[in-house]
Amino acid sequence: MSVSFLSPSHCAEGATTSPLRRALDGADPAHVRDLSLEGIVEIRDNVGGVKAEAGEELVRLSPRRAFLFTNDDAAAVTDRLRSGDVLAYDMTGAYAGIAIADERALRRLTDLDLTQIPTAGPFAHVSALFRRGHDGWIHVYVHQELGHYVAEAVLDALAGLEGTAWH
Repeated sequence: MSVSFLSPSHCAEGATTSPLRRALDGADPAHVRDLSLEGIVEIRDNVGGVKAEAGEELVRLSPRRAFLFTNDDAAAVTDRLRSGDVLAYDMTGAYAGIAIADERALRRLTDLDLTQIPTAGPFAHVSALFRRGHDGWIHVYVHQELGHYVAEAVLDALAGLEGTAWH
């Protein structure tokens, strides 16, 4: 069964937008970036049979649940995984992602041990996925309907550190 109609990559050009677009409008990209349109594939059940390819990162949360972050078309990656009898779903449109450069801001929003990333846990009073980007920034993913709230919480934390408004 394919649910590719849910994949942002199958939408008409210009039909998709980030749930963080308004919240991050005018934010300094040297401190915070929007990751919301990057590919995310959720994997259920047969996580052990999944191998990340070039441009992908597999974040295992348990033996039966993982997320694959990809630079490629998440719908195509989902199809590839399903051809190997893996339960996989393109979740790109379900999550909002934000990259944060300053770990001090993260400390104001979570009590997680950041050395244990990748992991899942609380962030700004909601559940989140965490991973570290190749640039050293912390990438945080929340359900898209909470994205605007979380982006504002991050900007407020940054403003508190610097004593300036971020939006």
